[in-house]
Amino acid sequence: AVAVSVRDLWFAYRDASPILRGVTIEARTGEMTVILGESGGGKTTLLRILKGLVTPLRGEVEILGSPLRRGRMGCLDPRVAYIPQQLGLIRSQSVLTNTLTGALARTGTWRSLLGLAPAEHTREAEATLATLGIGEKAALPVQTLSGGERQRVAIARALMQHPSVILADEFVSQLDVVTSREIMALANVVNQYVDEKK
Repeated sequence: AVAVSVRDLWFAYRDASPILRGVTIEARTGEMTVILGESGGGKTTLLRILKGLVTPLRGEVEILGSPLRRGRMGCLDPRVAYIPQQLGLIRSQSVLTNTLTGALARTGTWRSLLGLAPAEHTREAEATLATLGIGEKAALPVQTLSGGERQRVAIARALMQHPSVILADEFVSQLDVVTSREIMALANVVNQYVDEKK
């Protein structure tokens, strides 16, 4: 099945020339799709469009056969998890707290505001961290972790969203070769995890 379908996508920032011109791609479920291109070529912009964070000039985007939902943070498409290049983790907060932010859409407004995660979400987050090999780090602040461990926290947060599609921006660009291989090997675990949650 087709997970992501993009047809004739165009995008420009304000009055600048388009950085995306007629982009057409297709990514299938259960596969890893890599987008290659030069720096400044629009790769991050494309991922932000696929998450619904920015709106293209024109073109069509479908996730699992239906149009992508766009809008403010509260109404972004929950089927799509996005891991930004800088990971977007709260460095002073614990690994577990960062992981639980992936479930905010399922937690409810008042629980989210009070920081009261349901017990089942906490158990799920702990199990997810254990699956990714950092269960013992759950109580530690993110700022004490290595780069590879922070990547795993970002993956765990994404998985807590129960996504059908995970978008990762320059996922291993800042890691050493050994850690990069470990993180890429995790992609197979993540694929299986996402399939099990469907």
